[in-house]
Amino acid sequence: MTRRLAALAGVAALALGAVGSSSPASADVIAYGQGVVELSAPVVVPDGGTLVGAGVGQTILRAAPGFTGPLVVSQGLTDGLHHPGVTIRDVTIDGGGSAVNGIRLSGADDLRIENVEVEHTTGVGILHRGLVKSPFIQQQTWRNVTVHDCRGWGIFNGTRTRKISYIEVAVTRCDNGMAIDHSEGQADGIRVTSNTVDGLWIRNVYTMSLTSLVATGNGRDGIHVQGLVQSLGTSWVALGNGRRDVWFDASAPQPTYNYGVTRGT
Repeated sequence: MTRRLAALAGVAALALGAVGSSSPASADVIAYGQGVVELSAPVVVPDGGTLVGAGVGQTILRAAPGFTGPLVVSQGLTDGLHHPGVTIRDVTIDGGGSAVNGIRLSGADDLRIENVEVEHTTGVGILHRGLVKSPFIQQQTWRNVTVHDCRGWGIFNGTRTRKISYIEVAVTRCDNGMAIDHSEGQADGIRVTSNTVDGLWIRNVYTMSLTSLVATGNGRDGIHVQGLVQSLGTSWVALGNGRRDVWFDASAPQPTYNYGVTRGT
């Protein structure tokens, strides 16, 4: 059964927004039970707040017909402030072929994305950017995250972001797979497969441990490294990609930060 709502906010409490509403809903806990919910406005997860469903494939948040914005966002996307303590877990987010992003976050410290599936967006499936001219965004955990059938990147995480843990993250059948554009952290079990262009883009990474990376069947490059300094990489598998399986490029693009390629790695 499909319910058309702006959001289901609070603990088993119904937000008043309806289809066509332009007002996002927010609460400390935004909880959804089993079923499909069509969203006509973004669900805003506030600082210290949690969006939780009944499980991947059990709770599906889907773009209502014609809705083109992001489906789940942190508060203050354009205010230039840090927004700590956001948790998103146990949910499928379906762009329905019209929403630009499944999840779009800005300045999210202490972020947790766990047991989440994102699909069918017209842009980046999950997008997080830190803040320019601001202290670094820190402490994120991405665990059991799957993104598929999205245009643009499946996952893009970067810009003044630090201390990230990726555990079992998969991107498949997107335009590009996953971009790691930050330093300090660890990844164990990233799989990028059958993406139209590149699989995994590692750019300006400093002091990270990257273990059990798998890049297969991507249209251009499997793993493209543009900066991996004082880091550790073990158990990388890249096979059957269109141009290069693993490419250690000359440097990351200027005029932004440039750490070189493999110094001290």
